[in-house]
Amino acid sequence: MSTDLSTDLARHDEQQTDLLAQARALVVDSPDSYTLAATILAGAKALHKAVVEHYAPMKHAADAAKKTILASERAELDQLDTVERFLKGKMLSYYNQEERRKGLEQLRLQAEADEAARHERAALEKLAARSKKPETRERYAEQAKALFTPVVSVVSEAPKLSGISTRKTWKARVTDPAIVPREFLTVDEKKLEAYARAMKEGARVAGVEFYAEESIAVTAR
Repeated sequence: MSTDLSTDLARHDEQQTDLLAQARALVVDSPDSYTLAATILAGAKALHKAVVEHYAPMKHAADAAKKTILASERAELDQLDTVERFLKGKMLSYYNQEERRKGLEQLRLQAEADEAARHERAALEKLAARSKKPETRERYAEQAKALFTPVVSVVSEAPKLSGISTRKTWKARVTDPAIVPREFLTVDEKKLEAYARAMKEGARVAGVEFYAEESIAVTAR
């Protein structure tokens, strides 16, 4: 830090401390104190401008350096993002294809298992019907009732790799805004604020209250 810069910062800090002390101590309860408050306020505004001008060159240099750094970083990351996008797309395509194949194969094998169980059940029921001994008939009937179809599971051929996983992210797409329930609607407050500034006292919107807030404006001298 140069000597001039250190001196400027020390002077600004001293002036800011003095202005803050005056602002805290001042009681505005008369025309004279109101005028004094305006004088202190003008001084603070002038110092505000001086501080901004003091730091402007440094901020500009820092912004330029940051812009260069960010541009270089973005160029490198864009290439890596492209690699990631291409590979993820191809991997996901294969994964989805494998999931569809697995689903169809599981349906086919499950249908075969269901059919086999049905035939076995029918055979047991037929044996029960042909049996003359009550205990034999009851045994076959119980076996037929107890018979169940095993749930078929098919393993995906897509390998499970460390650090790689798939997940479903549910999203929403509006197809007809007119029938979207009210609880999912958001009031456009920025649009209402712009309308209030344009219409002022004439602003009228159902369910909205328009009001004005007073503020003090000061110009640096």
